[in-house]
Amino acid sequence: DSVFKYTDHLIEQFPQDPSGYFLKADAYQTIMRDYRVAIYESEFDSLINLAVEISEQAVERNPIAENYFLYGASEGYRCLHWFRNGKWLKAIGAAIKTSKMLRRALEEDSNFVDPLLGLALYDYAKSKVQVFGLGLFSDKTKKIIENLNRVHEESHFLSTHALFTLQLIYFEIDRMDKLKAVNKELMAKYPDHPVCHYYSALALEKQDSLLKAQQHWLTLIEK
Repeated sequence: DSVFKYTDHLIEQFPQDPSGYFLKADAYQTIMRDYRVAIYESEFDSLINLAVEISEQAVERNPIAENYFLYGASEGYRCLHWFRNGKWLKAIGAAIKTSKMLRRALEEDSNFVDPLLGLALYDYAKSKVQVFGLGLFSDKTKKIIENLNRVHEESHFLSTHALFTLQLIYFEIDRMDKLKAVNKELMAKYPDHPVCHYYSALALEKQDSLLKAQQHWLTLIEK
């Protein structure tokens, strides 16, 4: 509730700044993603379209790293939304534009590391693309993990986002030791977060700790 209160205030006070629209869209998308529901699709769709439109205008007025970052982040969220809804051609175009804007942000300010998170996700998604069982793009997992750790340590806005992303990647590459370390750090901050319980349960199942895993699954079912 506080997120929506303050984003509404941002939008009212600064209607030509993309931040309020993007953060409010992010909040709706986070709820839907974390709880596996699709009840705010129309709210998210209208807000993310506004975020893209207004961030593009912000870049034209003031081409600084933060504006390129918001443009890329907004386009990236819309890209994922289109992929989930089967709009493949639109999504691929948005993915390319996302990468371009985030790279421009880094060019404008190499010390502003937040764009590395979106670029890491872009590279990781490309590494998963296969045709007839063959990968079309090189696997940059080691570099991706390095960049995510850098975001966690140095970013202005996305330190926690980087940990959640590392949690996903460590599970997919079967590094349960690394996953458990990241999960422990996140659980200490967010003991009720459904995604933390989800990965705790998966890691424990991998290690045959089924009773402990069951506790997290039951917590998730309740949520």
